[in-house]
Amino acid sequence: TKTTTHPHTNNPMSDLFHNSPYEFVQELFSTSIGGVYRVREKDAPHKQKIIKLVKRGSSKGDLDLLRRDFYISQHLQQQPHVDNQIVKCEKFESHGLNTWIVKEDDKAEPLQSFVARCKSNAERLDLFWKVTHQLANAIDDLHRAQVLHLDIKPDNALAIEDPQTGDLHVKLSDFSVSSIVSLQTPYICVKFDCMFGTPQYMAPEQSGRMSSRVDKRTDIYSLGCTFYNILSGSWVFSNCITTKQWVNAHLKEIPEPVSQKNPLVPKPLEKVIRKMMAKQPASRYMSVRGIIKDLEEIQKGDLPEAWRAGSQDVNDQFSFPTKMYGRDKEYRLLVDSLNAAEQQTRRELVLISGVSGSGKSRLVQELQFKYSTRAWFLTSKYDQISSVPYQNLQSLCSQVVSTLISEDEKRLVQIKASLLENLEGLGILLTNLVPQLESVIGKQKELGDLNSEELLNKMSQATLAFFKTIAEEFSRMMVLFVDDLQWSAVNDLKILEKMLLNKSFRILMIGSYRSNEVGADHHLFYFTESLQKNNTTVTTLSLELLDEESVKEYISDMTFIPKTDNQLESLASTVVQATQGNPFYLREIVNKMYLEKMFSFDYTNNCWEWDTEKIRNIQFASNVIDLMLSSIDVQLSLESQDLLKIAACMGNSFSLSVLSTVSEKPDLNKTNLMESIQAGWIVEVDDNEQFKWQHDKLQEAAYSMTSDERKNQLHLFIGKTLMGKFKNDDSRIFRILGHFNKVIGLVKQDPDLSLRVKNLNVRGSRLAKNSNAFEQAINCANVALDLMGEELWISNYDEAYTLHIQLALSYSSGKQPGEAVEILSRAEKNANNTAHRIEVAAVTLQVYTSSNQLSNGIDKFTEILRSNPELTFDMPQKDKAAQGAWIEGRMQEIMPLLMHNLPTLLQKETLTDPVAGAFVYLLGEASPIALVHSHFDELLMPCICLLSGEYILRYGISEYAPIACANFAIAIGNITKDFSLCRQISRAGFEIGRARYSQDKFLCHAYFSDLLHCSSEKTLSEFVEIAEQGIRYGLGAGEHSWATNCMLFATTARLLTGRDVKETENALA
Repeated sequence: TKTTTHPHTNNPMSDLFHNSPYEFVQELFSTSIGGVYRVREKDAPHKQKIIKLVKRGSSKGDLDLLRRDFYISQHLQQQPHVDNQIVKCEKFESHGLNTWIVKEDDKAEPLQSFVARCKSNAERLDLFWKVTHQLANAIDDLHRAQVLHLDIKPDNALAIEDPQTGDLHVKLSDFSVSSIVSLQTPYICVKFDCMFGTPQYMAPEQSGRMSSRVDKRTDIYSLGCTFYNILSGSWVFSNCITTKQWVNAHLKEIPEPVSQKNPLVPKPLEKVIRKMMAKQPASRYMSVRGIIKDLEEIQKGDLPEAWRAGSQDVNDQFSFPTKMYGRDKEYRLLVDSLNAAEQQTRRELVLISGVSGSGKSRLVQELQFKYSTRAWFLTSKYDQISSVPYQNLQSLCSQVVSTLISEDEKRLVQIKASLLENLEGLGILLTNLVPQLESVIGKQKELGDLNSEELLNKMSQATLAFFKTIAEEFSRMMVLFVDDLQWSAVNDLKILEKMLLNKSFRILMIGSYRSNEVGADHHLFYFTESLQKNNTTVTTLSLELLDEESVKEYISDMTFIPKTDNQLESLASTVVQATQGNPFYLREIVNKMYLEKMFSFDYTNNCWEWDTEKIRNIQFASNVIDLMLSSIDVQLSLESQDLLKIAACMGNSFSLSVLSTVSEKPDLNKTNLMESIQAGWIVEVDDNEQFKWQHDKLQEAAYSMTSDERKNQLHLFIGKTLMGKFKNDDSRIFRILGHFNKVIGLVKQDPDLSLRVKNLNVRGSRLAKNSNAFEQAINCANVALDLMGEELWISNYDEAYTLHIQLALSYSSGKQPGEAVEILSRAEKNANNTAHRIEVAAVTLQVYTSSNQLSNGIDKFTEILRSNPELTFDMPQKDKAAQGAWIEGRMQEIMPLLMHNLPTLLQKETLTDPVAGAFVYLLGEASPIALVHSHFDELLMPCICLLSGEYILRYGISEYAPIACANFAIAIGNITKDFSLCRQISRAGFEIGRARYSQDKFLCHAYFSDLLHCSSEKTLSEFVEIAEQGIRYGLGAGEHSWATNCMLFATTARLLTGRDVKETENALA
């Protein structure tokens, strides 16, 4: 501890407290990011305080540690049995750009100072007995308050010496890495290679290098290191210098017996410390109470040589067991799948099915706990209340990015280079999804407008490149766990499918779903069927409910009733009958028994006891939600209950800041949620003031506590809050609409809000459609139309028209062509200009093409031509000779125009005539129908191709110019046989597409046209290259028929170059 006194206030240290209520007195400790200082209040100079400060410019992580220290201290100050054993925190403040917490100043010194002042072994042993009971009792009380300190060391134990008696009063300090745990999960899991704590005192499991949970036994190890330090005056492994050396020593080395450094240490005490510092948590004391019992015995003296440390050690704190029950077979199968994926002997999707509460997620958590050092586990969960496009992908990528930003700068530069190389310009898709990624790869170039199929394919390509790069950079296998697939999005599954089919990196995919909520026609099964067709193993683990033997074992472990006790048999039978063996329901029943004091720990006799009469007369609720609600008053205050009701309306996760606004509690902080965390209702997520529900059923229970009227008001208020907080943030739009669209009746009562929600739905519909979330796009569009009112075509014509087109395309893409045609008929009826009527017809053709209603498409095309003579499509009907003459005459008109414009076609002005633009669009949509229909009318297709080119030449360039040029080149080739000219036209279309409209759809068409006319001018290898480019662009745009045509050319050319069939198949795959 560094102590520096600055008696004058006009020194540099005073600048830290400039314009604050405090005046600098003394520096107690400092680092590059902050320090600990003694200050006095300016208004009351006799009052001194301790300030723990984080300087401006420090990282968010440093600020998070400071907040955690404050909030946990505040929570502990509310626990009567802990209050006087910790250093009290009074305020959390920011002044200027510095942030600090204000603590009481009772002139305490770190225990390490007292250790340093000891000059002899006798003094060290005397100090040990002065402080050890207080220190152990303080930590025991901490654990009773369900707090793990996780940084126990002499510097974090402050002592005040009584000047008269020499006695020391010890208090615990610094809770910056501490964690609050619940009865349900009395531990935390450490990510691989994520070390925390102080290296000299941290337990092996804090290194992130071993498969073990961090729980109260972690504090016991650090307390053992602290005892060792007090008794010996040195660290446990005094030869270590670097953090890596300390980690390896804690993991592998056996410390020198403390009695060799201090011969006065009794052998029984040495046994206690050795047990406290066992490498495996299971070999340590179960509770600090057991250590205290042993220390009391040692102080009495006269212990036999065979005395055993821990003989009185009993787990005196109720918590749920960490082991699984009745799932051994399923767990072994999961391990087998993980091993196979690691060795790359098979690609596999493991699906875990079962009813809610059957332990699906718990099974995967056990796998993660045991194998986190071998694989990188990434988890995501779908939300029933607010479904967001690419929600699963966003969650998985965010977890990776959180790890990336913690890497050192040199490593980050290397990862950035690899990502940028592999993403090939698609990084913008991922930075839009996870904005934090921009801090890793920098700002990315926009891609322009993409249709839904292009977006999906490019998103798939970007995702695959991202995870492949990460797997290579970290040399680790990935396990992706996706929970609640019954609410999954089709697009997410398509991307996951492509990741799983890619064999370039090791991956195991695990998904879970509620078996009672997924029917045979659910899109999940189309996903699995597609995987199986592509030689990917799909394994389904169906979790049955627990049998009576498993229930009996569970209850015995939880309630401490011996397995030989007769009443256990009767209780297990009753519980099975009530719960049907559902693990979650079972857990809640045992929790209720504990809360109602049917069993408790007897500290006098150091054992558990149970109330036989209460257990015999126990009554169970008819369902798990009623059961949870029946004991909520025992668990939670009314304030906590009210906060949970609000949080339940916010979704399966929520932020503290939004909860503060909606609850109208501006001073709300983590302390207000501690009770709910400890009761196991919610858990904190990664120090970002984000929280999630411990289980779906808990959210359902809290949601059911609120009346429908208040739910509606809350959804409205939450929607308004989110809209104000995340204005213009498209990544939040569906979460916002998830609230507003539930209460659209209330929204309509406020005209201004109604307009804003309408606009949000219009934007949401477009975003959802582009993300292939068609059901969501349809819902948003219909809500927007509803909010426009009955006079929408009069008061909002342009928006109504655009929305109808968007809605029709969403219905069509969502395999509902009937609804799409109905919407288009409504749009056509209300269209007030020719361009819009033609555009409606073009979209109708697109719907008919996608639903294979080609004859309806031809009828529609003919109808729109007859009703719009100004389009100059006056080709004679049914007379082939006359039709041929018409085409010949039209050709003669077009050729001079073509020869004049072809050299400068790329620079031609943009098409601005709306009718001409709509007609070019219509011709583009008509061409595939005419091509298939050519055996009925062989001249229709050449005519369409000819007119496509003519309109581009006469009116200018549009986004359909690449298609028009490709079709025009085909027509010219068929009529003139001048393939050199055809090639010039198709290449001009390609250059237009690449330079001005870079969508894959248009480039694919241009490449295909190029193929038709370049065979005489290119080598076979060049021909193959052109064909394969066409395949890539066609697949990227979802233009599968055009991609297939290019693939036929590529296959033929490859075989003609002498390559064998297998090589050709692999190359094209």
